[in-house]
Amino acid sequence: MEDLIGRIFTFEGLGALLGLPFVLNAMLACAVLGLAAGALAPLIASRGMAFAVHGTAELAFTGGAAALLVAPAWSTAPSPGRWSRGWCSACSGCGSASATR
Repeated sequence: MEDLIGRIFTFEGLGALLGLPFVLNAMLACAVLGLAAGALAPLIASRGMAFAVHGTAELAFTGGAAALLVAPAWSTAPSPGRWSRGWCSACSGCGSASATR
């Protein structure tokens, strides 16, 4: 059984992964957010505001996901052919009828 677990969960390359700059930034952000959440949680629970805070977190996540979906529409001019499927932009150079008007 230990051999099976050893084959499934290997930690090879973990040191290299944890040494990457974006992973270090993510770990630092998680630590700061964890400390802030730990400090605020007793205040939220003592005032009976858990439902309101949960709803705010759900709306923030939904807003962030929506921003990621519509962000390409507000970006600067894409490279030619980048939006040739799906999105249509007059500056994309894909050769559609709307781009030649």
